[in-house]
Amino acid sequence: MLTIQAVQEYHWNHRANARMQPPLRKETPMAPEDLMIHTASGLVLRQQLPYRSGPLAISRHDHTLLIEALAPDTELSVHPSPEGIVLRIEATRYTLALAKTEMLHIRTGAGDDNVFVESTLDSRIVIETGEGNDRIRIEGQLPPDGQPLNAGSVIIDAGAGDDHVVVEGVRQAEIDGGKGNDALHSAAAHSTLYAGAGDDVVRVNAGNATIEAFAGNNRLSTGPLDDRLYGNASSILVEDGFSAPLLYEAHDAELPAQYLDTFDIQGDPAYTDKVRRQLVMLRASPSASGLLEQLVAHKVKVAIKSIPELDNAYAGFDPAQGDPTIRNGMRGDRILNCKIGYNPLAHRRDAPSLVMLYHELCHVWNFATGSVNDNSERLAVGLENPGSLFDFDDDPSTPDTDTNPAPFNENALRHELGLPPRLTYP
Repeated sequence: MLTIQAVQEYHWNHRANARMQPPLRKETPMAPEDLMIHTASGLVLRQQLPYRSGPLAISRHDHTLLIEALAPDTELSVHPSPEGIVLRIEATRYTLALAKTEMLHIRTGAGDDNVFVESTLDSRIVIETGEGNDRIRIEGQLPPDGQPLNAGSVIIDAGAGDDHVVVEGVRQAEIDGGKGNDALHSAAAHSTLYAGAGDDVVRVNAGNATIEAFAGNNRLSTGPLDDRLYGNASSILVEDGFSAPLLYEAHDAELPAQYLDTFDIQGDPAYTDKVRRQLVMLRASPSASGLLEQLVAHKVKVAIKSIPELDNAYAGFDPAQGDPTIRNGMRGDRILNCKIGYNPLAHRRDAPSLVMLYHELCHVWNFATGSVNDNSERLAVGLENPGSLFDFDDDPSTPDTDTNPAPFNENALRHELGLPPRLTYP
């Protein structure tokens, strides 16, 4: 959707050793602010959110239930319950409401953490475990025999350290092992796996996957469908699998100097590293590389800033630069200083974070080429706009189109990644 603020913005609109006892049943549903605490001594305490006790904090905001367990070497498990979820840390259980429309966000601190989540089919989960040798396991509910995985998503940032991550039984998974020698295993319907720096083991046990492996010595086992691999062939050993992955190669894991002039990544070191790696993937992409090359060639400046949103991103510019809207069939002003608000932990159904970032870059391309119209979101996706023929690619040798032609739209990258096209907007 289009919003007007101070700038003009275009939005993308190891399981616990002991089984838990059933949570205390209530005669009435839990309210969103309710928290029931079941202590090891048998006491049941009623509290309200936001809740804080030492290194544990639980809060709810913007349709997200945030659990922060920041003690070193945290052992934490989450299970579904009639009320919503049950969180277990050591011998204490916490019962909370969690609506189907809400996201569960778990954040742990430094140390060797152990996180287990039993997910329902429609859960959306974000997990950050920080620095340390962490073990993370997500077990979704498998559908009846023969039925596809149509729901459930998880995005995991394991941080620095030698991490072990296993995801199964969800439609969509995105896992970043970060720095260290990691083991990433996924059986999601579609996975996006970032090996990161270090000597990593990546196994695709089901579905199809997009894999980033530019650095270290990485051992891969591919899945039963066509996997896409973005990396350096000299750092990759495909050990086994059902099919050879399609390799989009980049010999250098760093961005060239002229790209660093174009893309100013603003955030903490972890954010800067992740976005830089995603830009390297896009530069290796047969689809996205053309758009990036044009932005660099036209000396466009793009500030990419960290935002807290977990389900959205935006692109914008200072309106004082002009108006990039097409007027009377003529190209609008070319906007050369743009910004993107983006969180690599953001995701939507069938839209991993890389796709969300590229969607915003498509907006920037429209700003920079003076080719914005009243259906700007449809342009960025690549959807038809009958009656809006224009030379969007700024190439008189090609026919006019009524939307951004490939590769300057989101659906071009989706096709490359083996994802279904986006057929509607919003």
